[in-house]
Amino acid sequence: MGALMFFARANIFRLVILPLRQRLQELSARDRLQREESELADTSQWQNGEAWRNASYFPLQKPPAAAGAAGKDKDAGKGGKGGNKDGKKDGGKDQDVAKAKAGPEIISIKDPSKWVPLPQDGLLELDFSTGRRPKPETQAIGAEALLPHLQAVKDAVALILSQKPLHLPSCFGSAALRPLTQQLLPLPLTASQAVTLCLGAGFVGLVPGKSYPDLPDEGEEEEGECAPPNDVILEELRIQACLRAELLQRMFQGVIDLENLFREVSTRLSEQDCDEIGRRIGLLNMWNPLQPGCALNLRVEIPDERHVAAALLSLASQEEVDATPRTARGLGPPLPPPDAKKGKPTGPADLLPPAGEINISYEAERETARFDLRLILARESFLVGHLVSGGDTDDSHAIKRLMSQ
Repeated sequence: MGALMFFARANIFRLVILPLRQRLQELSARDRLQREESELADTSQWQNGEAWRNASYFPLQKPPAAAGAAGKDKDAGKGGKGGNKDGKKDGGKDQDVAKAKAGPEIISIKDPSKWVPLPQDGLLELDFSTGRRPKPETQAIGAEALLPHLQAVKDAVALILSQKPLHLPSCFGSAALRPLTQQLLPLPLTASQAVTLCLGAGFVGLVPGKSYPDLPDEGEEEEGECAPPNDVILEELRIQACLRAELLQRMFQGVIDLENLFREVSTRLSEQDCDEIGRRIGLLNMWNPLQPGCALNLRVEIPDERHVAAALLSLASQEEVDATPRTARGLGPPLPPPDAKKGKPTGPADLLPPAGEINISYEAERETARFDLRLILARESFLVGHLVSGGDTDDSHAIKRLMSQ
């Protein structure tokens, strides 16, 4: 019997999956019940109250990378000369070969209750993002206390990246990373400190807010013109982005000023970092509508990302901001949804296509800002709004802090 591998990004567990999975299900259920009792917003990925995110199951005993081949031979095995209608020939050998080439089927899991009957072999990959926050009186560690942690990040990442060839799952399962993530887990940090630690997994060519293809090869930048990096550098950058996301995901529950986290990430890390971190933690958990300036790549078929896109467009219509969605990387406007094509009345959120990746940029002028609407939006839909409860008068100090630029 094969082992069921549980790939929670940084950790791979064999055989003991059932107790671990049950424990995480209990934690997720506890968070969901607490939010329901407190009438707080649902910030989960699939709007089902669960802390599970980006869950996929690979039934066969092959690494996730092998699943990338799925679909390449989707026509293999169809009936042809000398075969029957099911594509079987000589005892079904052709069909078996086609399945082997295609790799394991990837099953996206949205409902955790459906995880219980999983078979005993395969791989379960997911993120676990909790909305628990530090107590209000919690103080961040000092600057001097941060330095040894930063050095530990640099040493661990240098050791991981020295392994050749680089393989993402083995990086996450590295003996160098596990103790580091456990070390960072309990730390109370400011958003700035957390991003500084992420930069310990940095690269000489990292340019804040830029896309990796925009980065130059070392020594090739002349007169403002950038030569694109080669494939080796791009792969290393991609792995480093995933490592930074892994570190920040572990530090997330210790960040004491959640309202500043997205701004720190988007201004100090790359575009790919922002995408990876936002999807791992969830934009409903880290974006602050009281500081809405952003440039986001959103997959509108994913409920929480669609929710963020709709919130941005609705706010833009009130603050007179041009936030027309465009296909990711600015390749032109997305196709309008069917209702818009038919000329039916549409609201701002109806500009969203039913699926695909879009980019929305938001730059608000303070003169047209509607802080009252931003506050309502934060309380109704975002984790940062949980930091403000009760009436506006009672929370005036907290509101000013959350709005601070």
